[in-house]
Amino acid sequence: MDVVIIGAIYKITYFLDALLRPESIALPHPALYPAARFVLWAFYTFFTGLFATGLWVIAHECGHQAFSESKVINNAVGWVLHSG
Repeated sequence: MDVVIIGAIYKITYFLDALLRPESIALPHPALYPAARFVLWAFYTFFTGLFATGLWVIAHECGHQAFSESKVINNAVGWVLHSG
């Protein structure tokens, strides 16, 4: 689910980035367009980092065999999440 959310965050950010042009939106100064794009991609980085950290924590716990009572499940989930 986190991977889907990360993909959605990227799609939304990419869509909004295309709108941050003088043809699409009027900002009071031309220097605000790159500043707005920087802020937009900074938010993308922050929110993507939140979800990616969650995935890493789950994979890390799998490495300690703490995610499930089954070693096979721990190894499989940890391998998939750390391989992505």
